[in-house]
Amino acid sequence: AEDGSVRRTVYLLAIVIALCPLFLVAQDFIGFDDFLRQYEAAPPDLRLALAQSFVKWQQARGGFPIRQSTGDVVFVYIGDGQEKDVRLTGDFRPTSFSNVYWDNVGEPMERTGTVFYRRRRFEPDARLDYKFLVDGKDRRDPLNPRTLVSGTGGGEVSELVMPGHSMSPITSPQDGGLRGVLRHLDEPWAQPRITIYLPPGYDPSGSYPTIYTAD
Repeated sequence: AEDGSVRRTVYLLAIVIALCPLFLVAQDFIGFDDFLRQYEAAPPDLRLALAQSFVKWQQARGGFPIRQSTGDVVFVYIGDGQEKDVRLTGDFRPTSFSNVYWDNVGEPMERTGTVFYRRRRFEPDARLDYKFLVDGKDRRDPLNPRTLVSGTGGGEVSELVMPGHSMSPITSPQDGGLRGVLRHLDEPWAQPRITIYLPPGYDPSGSYPTIYTAD
C-alpha cells in the first residue's frame, strides 16, 4: 500500500512538472517592461512561448507598435534567432533636410534574445509611416496589420497611428469592398518612382479624371 502511495505521489509530481511551462506562459503582463523582465529571467526554452503570449496579450490592448497617450511608443520586432541586426526607419528619419526619402541606415534596435525593440516619442496625435531594416533588407512590421505603399519609404511600409490622431472613415480598410491596384511606372525618366492607382474595373480605352500628388 505504501509503495502504491509513493507511485501515485511521483506520478502527480510528474504531471505538475510537465504542466509548469503552461502556467508560466499563460499569464497577464503589466506592460512591455514587465514582459521584458519576465523574458530575460525565463529559461531559453520558454522564451518563445512567453513572447507569443505577450503578443496575444498586447494585441487585445491596442496592438503594435505599443502606443501611449503621452506620445511614448515602443516598436517591437520578434525574430526567429537568425537576425544579426534590426533597425528602424520612417517618416521621422529623412535622408537630409532637403531630401524627404527615408534614411536607409536606420536606428539600431535594442536586443534581448530574439526580441528587438526601440523606444521613441512622437506627438500624441501623429500619424507616421515606418519599416524595419532586417540585416539590411526592408521589412514591414509583421505585428501591425496597417500597411500602405510609400513613395518616400520605397514600397510597402507600416503605419503608426497615435491615440490622439483622428482618422477619416474613408481611410479605414473596408471588408468586401472593391479595390483598385497600384502600378509602378517602369520608364527610365520616371525618377523619383511614379506610382499610378487604377480604380476597380479599369478600362485602358476609357477616360478617367486624374489627380497628381507628391508623396
